[in-house]
This record gives sequence, structure tokens and C-alpha cells, in this order.
Amino acid sequence: MIESIALNTTMAVELLAKEEPKIVAHLLCLTAAEVNTLFRRVEILDLIVVGGRRFVRCRSDILNPYPMLELIFDRGRSIIMPGPTGYVAKFLNGKTGPVSNVTMHSTPRPGQRVTYRGPKIKLWARQFA
Repeated sequence: MIESIALNTTMAVELLAKEEPKIVAHLLCLTAAEVNTLFRRVEILDLIVVGGRRFVRCRSDILNPYPMLELIFDRGRSIIMPGPTGYVAKFLNGKTGPVSNVTMHSTPRPGQRVTYRGPKIKLWARQFA
């Protein structure tokens, strides 16, 4: 029997120039392992543009994404995270703003969806070698 994992946490991380979305998936896994907030899977959905910046929209089974996302932000990337009344974009220049639920939960564009093992799964780092 295949175990079904609910991917109920949606978030987004800024994609820097000339980067592939796989880099963001690797960054999420490394940072989650560093702050000991582990998850089984992260699914890259697609790229979105918010505030003139490109973000990798993804979802995961992580229960508390805030320590991981805050560390990613502190290290120089804008983030979009769940807030009390929806999603909030947090930019490096200090600005913040709402992001619509429709944007964050829309159907992924065809061909962009990829799933990676998270740091809770043994040998997860091999997929990024």
C-alpha cells in the first residue's frame, strides 16, 4: 500500500536570476534540515511573479514552515508564506503585502510540477547531486 502524504502547506521562495526551480527545492530541504523542521515531500508547482520578482510556488507536508522560511529570508531571498488571513509576501527591501489565495492555490501550469523527497526521508540529498 502506498502511503498518501497530505501536502497542505503552500509557500513560495524567490528564484534568483539564471536559477532553476530545483535550486529552490534543494534550498528548502537544506534549510529545513538545518532548523530541524523536517518534511517528507516538497512539490514544485510552477513559477509566479509577485511584485516584479519571480517565485517558485510549492507545497509540502511541513507542519511549521516559519523557522525555515524566516532563515531563507534572512539569507537574502524574498518569501511568500501563510499568514493569519491569507498569504503574505515579504520582500528584502522591507515591504510586505498580501498575495491572493487564488494565486497560491491555482492549478499548476502543465509540465512544471516536480516532487522531491524531503529531509525526513533517508538519503534525500542524493537527488540533488
